[in-house]
Amino acid sequence: MKLEGRNALVTGASRGIGRGCAMEMAKAGANVAINYRSHPEEAEEAAEEARSYGVKAITIQADVSDQKSVEAAVTRVAEEFGSLDLFVSNSAYS
Repeated sequence: MKLEGRNALVTGASRGIGRGCAMEMAKAGANVAINYRSHPEEAEEAAEEARSYGVKAITIQADVSDQKSVEAAVTRVAEEFGSLDLFVSNSAYS
């Protein structure tokens, strides 16, 4: 899979399956936005790992159950990367 030049937003990406999805996208060349709700340290670690693959990575705190929060996250991705091409809805509440 080649994703060079694509920009992805992955929800729930600070750990678990979401982090795994974000890392696979980064390995394939996509810039990734790591969304988290309540684990900023883990999100930054994930972003650092993604950057090690030579892509841009940012962290975005957003509660996906809140529409304004989601809109702000999408806007930030567009501002940082220029576009949003890929979206993985992975967040879950436990």
